Amino acid sequence: GSHNSVKIRIPAVAADSTADDDDDPFDKSTFRERLERTIELCRETKKASVWVNVPMSKASLIEDMTDIPGLQFHHAVGDTANLMIWLVED
Repeated sequence: GSHNSVKIRIPAVAADSTADDDDDPFDKSTFRERLERTIELCRETKKASVWVNVPMSKASLIEDMTDIPGLQFHHAVGDTANLMIWLVED
């Protein structure tokens, strides 16, 4: 990523995907915890920001992010919403 940022690209749901993939990092049941751990690690490693690209097919994950302090919508392009969080104080 540019400007010392981290970008998380959530893949769209594939038509041929199997529902029993226990190791999917974007599984709704574990996504929030994994995202919070990632944000904390980025803070510890002095990253400036974290960007999360969410395709419409995974929009339900946004519900799990609504109360993470500082995380907000930045923009949307086509069928992808882009959220970001600043990790450094100005």
